[in-house]
Amino acid sequence: MSPENKEQEKYMEFQLLQQQLEQMQRYNEELEGKLAEFNKTKESLNEMNGITGETELFVPLAQGIFTKAKVNGMKELLVNVGANIAVTQSIPNVVELIERQMREMAEVKEKLDENVVKITQRLNQLVEEIQAV
Repeated sequence: MSPENKEQEKYMEFQLLQQQLEQMQRYNEELEGKLAEFNKTKESLNEMNGITGETELFVPLAQGIFTKAKVNGMKELLVNVGANIAVTQSIPNVVELIERQMREMAEVKEKLDENVVKITQRLNQLVEEIQAV
């Protein structure tokens, strides 16, 4: 293989890895956003678990739109399990479900971070090789 072909091959690999890195970084940001959302939901559920007697709450209807609702204690929630099927779950069970999902997401994020490091190292190596030519 000629030196020009090797250089071109390295440049193409560089571009491909750079695109993969950008995708991974976007996915990483999405995961961080979802983890933050899960944390917020978990905190809200823990607060709701402490509600006793009749309490007035603001319930979200859409982004930035709320209505007042009165609840008489809150011990169970309706949870969508897929295919338009919802089941009744206790608040502690829902918190446990959220924590499990958060652990799974954290594992995915950890693997993603490891791959980002590997790709970044390879990109740096390619930059050195391309500049050396």
